[in-house]
Amino acid sequence: FTLTLATNNVNTIAANTADVVSYRDADDLVVGTVNTVGITTSNDNVTLQTGTTLAINQAVALGTGNLTLNAGGVVTQTAAGGITAAGLELLGTGPYTLTLASNDVNTIAANTADVVSYRDADDLVVGTVNTVGITTSSDNVTLQTDTTLAINQAVNLVSGNLTLNAADATTQTGAGTITASGLELLGTGPYTLTNTGNNVATIAGSTAGAINYVVANALAVGTVNATTGITTTGNGAVTLNAGGALTLPVTLGNINADGAVSLTGLSISTAANVTTTEDDITFVSPTILTGDVILNTGAAGGGNVLFSSTLTGTTAGAD
Repeated sequence: FTLTLATNNVNTIAANTADVVSYRDADDLVVGTVNTVGITTSNDNVTLQTGTTLAINQAVALGTGNLTLNAGGVVTQTAAGGITAAGLELLGTGPYTLTLASNDVNTIAANTADVVSYRDADDLVVGTVNTVGITTSSDNVTLQTDTTLAINQAVNLVSGNLTLNAADATTQTGAGTITASGLELLGTGPYTLTNTGNNVATIAGSTAGAINYVVANALAVGTVNATTGITTTGNGAVTLNAGGALTLPVTLGNINADGAVSLTGLSISTAANVTTTEDDITFVSPTILTGDVILNTGAAGGGNVLFSSTLTGTTAGAD
């Protein structure tokens, strides 16, 4: 079915087909019930384009087919509107709020002019679904998974923030660079984001696992959305490696890790406190302590504070 005239105008669409469906609507559209409930294909692709809003109020089940959404306005889904497909491609304006826990696609890709929020029932890959990777016009993106997350193609948000909330290991490949104003890490992890092409100005995190992050440029530990500083539990080590200066501003840059902390940059400047639970704190690069800085390796003194290069500053309290 190829019904792509810009003048088409229906309120609700439903389908059960054995081949591809492409439909365009002049204004708003609901995936709902028209005798048939929702949209089902026998492993075939579906494309829905709207002039304004798109509401997925009943399930879209494509098997190994891909779903492309191209909306000129807000895209939402209700509790019955779960998406099952091999790939999910998001285009147009949006914003896209597809946060049902029952969504299950293998791969996501997007090129949008507004915010994207997507949640998946298990593992997810940022990859290629016609479109390559995820691009927004300086808009935020949130990806939440119930298991692993693999960033295999680039995420380019310009001055937007990227929030990753993964219940299992998060990794990236050589093509999967992250470009954003801020990077917020939530959930479990561990997060291993060590692509040297990463370009993010500020990082913040609250995770139950380790954080290992490499960036090509200067980096600050600070506030990204509602998260300030870096906190880990579950023996979560924190490793930050910046190609430029690494800065920990007072209060905003505090690191509280249930694992070792290793900090590397062209230079390191900290006015914030760094705390571990009986683990080492290592400053690999030339370090400046600004103001009263507490470096605490635990009450039992099981860890050490190590400076691998020069140290200058005012007052340091090491516990």
